[in-house]
Amino acid sequence: MSIAYPGPQQAGGLNVVVVGWNDSSSTITSVADTNGNKYFLAAGTTDATGPDVSQAIYVASNIIGAEYSYGHV
Repeated sequence: MSIAYPGPQQAGGLNVVVVGWNDSSSTITSVADTNGNKYFLAAGTTDATGPDVSQAIYVASNIIGAEYSYGHV
């Protein structure tokens, strides 16, 4: 899945990506963007609201900046 950033990304900032899915057994292998920022798991996969609903939170700090709609995650 590829999602465009909604606006410019300022160098040195923080990106937060929340991923949710309707499955309690799948896992995320990685999160990346087209700017080369490195994402790390901030909050592990959790059962968000009940069976078969999961989410994880990834962050990239001190990011490389990008123009509006240039970067994708």
